[in-house]
Amino acid sequence: MTDETTPPRESLTQILGGRRGAIDASIPPVVFVIGWLATGRSISWGAIIAIGVAVVLGAYRPRRNRVRNRIRKTDPGHKAAPGEGGGSGGRSLRYPERRG
Repeated sequence: MTDETTPPRESLTQILGGRRGAIDASIPPVVFVIGWLATGRSISWGAIIAIGVAVVLGAYRPRRNRVRNRIRKTDPGHKAAPGEGGGSGGRSLRYPERRG
């Protein structure tokens, strides 16, 4: 026998970003079915309604990390600390002799 250890499988809830992400991902398909039934089984109208709800959810529930990252990218005085997600640790990858 070999002592191979396999990493634990992530659940769909974990992949979607937790409970809130799973709920957000489930709402548009449910709305599609409701819209499809309400409009006399029109796939077009069901899809339009579901896409509209998805856009509203996406605009209404922005992720904190995205907002924080946008603020950091627009702040000219902000320099990424090593390991903060800057990738280069404050070094220029295109011009190695430059710092910045």
